[in-house]
Amino acid sequence: MNGNLKKLIDNAQRIQETRAKAIRSTRTVVVKRLKEIGCGEVIIEKPLVTVLIGANQRGGDSLYTLSESMTFPDLNNKELQKAYSVNNKRALLKKIFTEEELGDLIEVLGNLINTNATLEKKVADIKN
Repeated sequence: MNGNLKKLIDNAQRIQETRAKAIRSTRTVVVKRLKEIGCGEVIIEKPLVTVLIGANQRGGDSLYTLSESMTFPDLNNKELQKAYSVNNKRALLKKIFTEEELGDLIEVLGNLINTNATLEKKVADIKN
């Protein structure tokens, strides 16, 4: 039996325990316009594969991906939605943020999606 496979088998319980404690990567962004009134911090979490699949099924809807990935402000909060006269997260994003801010937040989200924070990369030796 392959040594790595044996290690996976021997450590099955430990691996499952650490899996439950794993935290997804996040980015905190400060929106200058909102900072001036004391509520400029936005927290975006790396989206799950199911969110990316859902966005793809919606024609690559980046606002959907952003709304599903934003953990602060809580776009699901009914009081917040009511204050802006909307009834869904996507519409709330459009009410709170300008087009330019949304573009910047989507760029941050894209960078977060494209990073492999949980993986170590092996560097190939350069052969002459």
